[in-house]
Amino acid sequence: MLSGPRAELADRLFKIGAIQVGEFELKHHESDPSAPKAPVKFNLRVPPKGPMTPPDIRRLAELMAGLAQERGLSYDRIAGIPACGQTIAEAFADIVGHRDRLVRMHKRESLSSGRRWITGPIEPSITYGERCLLIDDVIGRSRTKYEAFTLFVKRGAKITDILVGIDRQQAGAKQMADIGVRVHAIWPARVLLAHGVRQAAITESVAEIYDNYLRAEGVLP
Repeated sequence: MLSGPRAELADRLFKIGAIQVGEFELKHHESDPSAPKAPVKFNLRVPPKGPMTPPDIRRLAELMAGLAQERGLSYDRIAGIPACGQTIAEAFADIVGHRDRLVRMHKRESLSSGRRWITGPIEPSITYGERCLLIDDVIGRSRTKYEAFTLFVKRGAKITDILVGIDRQQAGAKQMADIGVRVHAIWPARVLLAHGVRQAAITESVAEIYDNYLRAEGVLP
């Protein structure tokens, strides 16, 4: 059960429409278009692509900073995964007092296929052996996170931890764990939806539909 700042920001997400119900294509549909469409979308982007305001992003980053401290995460560099993760990472770096540790990567998009992928260069450049903390808004399956992981590891960085706002509780966290990377989430999706049910922000059927979606994904029994 959520309480304190996590519950307060969760209430805010439902209020501003950051949690949407319908049928949605996600990142993995670019390579797997036959996959079931997601019945819930978690949108932690700022306008024009999302409803999050700068104060919302800062509150999320504050929760991430607290979680990083609680889990004892250590890092030399901070990198947000484009595009939403970069906005959160900048706020996070300000909060922890290490804006000088920020590095940036890039995202490219194929105009013909619409496929997007993470690419270099990393700016500013990193030193071999530096520990880099990755930050993003949501993890579903792990494709984007793996692209970012690969980009940094090929340049000599060490990646052991990723901070995210929401874990959709698909295969992503397990897939990253299989390569030695821990995913730390402010909200597991099912916990967040259960909170929404208790607060009458969504109906119980929405949470049940999401559970069925995860069963179709092979995540829940």
